[in-house]
Amino acid sequence: MRSTLWAYRQKAPVPFFPMSEGGWTMPAFVVLEHVKDTERHFDLMLEQGGVLLTFSFAEFPAPPATCRRLFDHRLAYLEFEGEIEHGKGRVARVESGRFDLLNLAPDAVCVHLRGERLQGLFHLTQTAGEDWKFAAR
Repeated sequence: MRSTLWAYRQKAPVPFFPMSEGGWTMPAFVVLEHVKDTERHFDLMLEQGGVLLTFSFAEFPAPPATCRRLFDHRLAYLEFEGEIEHGKGRVARVESGRFDLLNLAPDAVCVHLRGERLQGLFHLTQTAGEDWKFAAR
């Protein structure tokens, strides 16, 4: 059975995360298509604690899928498109939106994504090392 707080958060008109300007907003996420030479992958980036938690997918994130946990990226990537410095390729934003963070642990992340294509409850679970599983609920 889901908690009363869960039910309330699904209907709540006011998001739960404060902005630095004193207003309220939910954290943002973005999916970037990253192309370098003939290689292509997609990075799902979740705003958390002043950085972007980053997960790399071979294709656009669609559960069930496997992904790799990358290093945290700067918040500037929420709005960035174009050539990455030092010859690291080119990125294009293919999805963006807001999300509710429902659980954050070293080996698991649960989010409710509110984007154009990615909508609903998703789990990222560490399987081994940097390998993770992406699943919908």
